[in-house]
Amino acid sequence: MPEVSQIFQKQLDASQHCSACQAAMYWIEAEYYQQPMSYYQCSHCGHCQFVQNGGQSCHCEYCLKQRKKSIQNSLYSERKEQQRQKQRAEDNVEYLLDDLSLLEKLFLLSLLDGMVDHHHAHAQFVDFSHYRSTQIAPSYQLFKMLKQQMIHNDYLLEKPLIEKQHSENAEQYYTNLKLQGYREPSLLSITEQLRAWFYRDFCQGVPFRSSNEVKQTLQLILAHELLHFCQYRCLALKVQFYGNQALIDHFQTLLNELAVTQIYFLIDRALNYLAEKKLLQPSNQNYVNTNRLRKTLLEYRQRGIEQHWETQNLSRPQDMPRSQMTEIFLHRFLKLDEKVYQQPLWKSWQLILPKIRFFAECHCIQCGSRDLTIEYSTEEYVSFSCLHCKQQDHYFI
Repeated sequence: MPEVSQIFQKQLDASQHCSACQAAMYWIEAEYYQQPMSYYQCSHCGHCQFVQNGGQSCHCEYCLKQRKKSIQNSLYSERKEQQRQKQRAEDNVEYLLDDLSLLEKLFLLSLLDGMVDHHHAHAQFVDFSHYRSTQIAPSYQLFKMLKQQMIHNDYLLEKPLIEKQHSENAEQYYTNLKLQGYREPSLLSITEQLRAWFYRDFCQGVPFRSSNEVKQTLQLILAHELLHFCQYRCLALKVQFYGNQALIDHFQTLLNELAVTQIYFLIDRALNYLAEKKLLQPSNQNYVNTNRLRKTLLEYRQRGIEQHWETQNLSRPQDMPRSQMTEIFLHRFLKLDEKVYQQPLWKSWQLILPKIRFFAECHCIQCGSRDLTIEYSTEEYVSFSCLHCKQQDHYFI
């Protein structure tokens, strides 16, 4: 029970239930240091819920246990992080830029491409406070996932507090990556290597290990583009919307059958239907809007298959922003035009698969090594040189 100077009113309110034991609660109006205060107090365990928390906290047995548990978890996480940093310092593990997945390389290039070049001064660290998530990735969820992944895998190392500029809360990270021939490459060297992989039409190496990795990345980028469209439409409807893994998985399933513009049409129709029926909540608490949209899309698709509907197309809105990852991967790396949105994924994939597969599976015909350098490449012809036996191979694609 909180310290109060005087209780003016205390009555049982059977409609209010304690969050700790579910018993009925008292409604209490009292005075605290000449300031009026109101709160609920459990009739069984004494747990208090304050209407306006003016620095008050409950000291019942349940709340004390919860606070003790929270403190223990915080201390455990802190000790675990200290041990991890100590182990990392002892191991001093560094990673090759080529160790990153295709998606991680794409994310890193999207962060660095507009910030690092020969003509302007730039810092030697990545500062996430300078980026807007949807400027880099198609959706906030993809940006957050890749950021956490890069940090967790130690590809990005947080700057020590004493070195942070402007604010101790700034999200500033050094790259923990090496290049062939460079022990501690600058951000410019890393950026130039990424540009060579993504912008030089395969003339200076490729950033992927297999054609399947390229297809999975393409499918994931388009799925998050669909999520971005959902958020764009919900902004006009004045409701919150964010994706979960179930929705992303459903979008990837739809991409195997329909064009992106056809899925735009289904999403637009489903959101309009849910808005007319007032089934969209302003806050999207517990993913209620997300789950209702996914179920509505699932029903539309099942009914369309059963009744042989011809799904219409809805063009990509001109004012919907396009992220760096989308622009780089679809249009600069894969050289796909707007048709990638207007036809099913398998049809776009058929156009680019031969070239992707060739560069993913090529090897030296003399020693079998995959350590090759590309000396010359065009749309129809490529010349390789083996780093092991110096054999030169020439191919028509």
